[in-house]
Amino acid sequence: MILVVSSQSYLGKSYIKFKKNKNIVSTFHRKKIFKNSKYFYLGKTEPEKILSNKIDTCLLLITLKNKNSKTNEKTSNIEFKNFTKNLKMFIDILIRRKIHIIFFSTETVYENLKDSKHNEKAKLKPINNYGKHKVEIEKYIESKTHKYSILRLGRVYSSKRYKNNILTAMVNDIINSKKKNYIFSDDYEFSPLYLEDLNNILELIIKKKIYGKYNVSGDQSLTYYKLAKKIINKLKIKNKIKIEKNSIVNFSNFTKPGSISMNNKNLKKKIKFKFTNTNDFIIKYLRTNKSVK
Repeated sequence: MILVVSSQSYLGKSYIKFKKNKNIVSTFHRKKIFKNSKYFYLGKTEPEKILSNKIDTCLLLITLKNKNSKTNEKTSNIEFKNFTKNLKMFIDILIRRKIHIIFFSTETVYENLKDSKHNEKAKLKPINNYGKHKVEIEKYIESKTHKYSILRLGRVYSSKRYKNNILTAMVNDIINSKKKNYIFSDDYEFSPLYLEDLNNILELIIKKKIYGKYNVSGDQSLTYYKLAKKIINKLKIKNKIKIEKNSIVNFSNFTKPGSISMNNKNLKKKIKFKFTNTNDFIIKYLRTNKSVK
């Protein structure tokens, strides 16, 4: 059995649907999405209420909320420490029960350096509380057990529309907007990750009991400007729309020019997986999405 903490996260919800909710125990703390989900509030609910002898794997998605918001950067030290303390106590229980922990980390644990493509041994220098929390939990898990899978995820996208899905949001904005001019940053690189790829990778990691730290991202390094160019070229409207370059500092208070792109060679070598190319995804999305004319 696989424990998913929590089912309210987009990634957790997607994986449960991918598994058709079979051999899954999921948790929620606000809205119940799946029939067999169990209420769990970190630090308040007894972990024994969601654990059983049948659980052998835990997808640990629970984290500090709103990673890009100003409120997150103002999270009090007390709140941050309490959350981290409670999460570590929960991890200790999982380890005592010999449950395989799959911890979802992030590309933002890496130092933002120009023209870099980080491997798993690169310097860690997160710029916000979200990244700092991920690094602290990573190190804690490593110090307690060797039976873990730490997955540093790239920028996730899918065919579904949701708030942080940069690729489909950009496609639909360009198609449905009447704007003729766009400005995108071209000095901040990231590595997109297709959600279906992640679900399939999780299956392989669980099935083969693959332990260690891995970058999980697509093969490409992109900027928002380069991504927009790809979309406009596929739409065959490059003569109708003008796009200009600008710096990321004009769009975000939390990001500076540089790169948090990741090298995925270690994972590809371990599981022999072929990642989805963003060009292929864009073509397929344009063909199948009903809102695209």
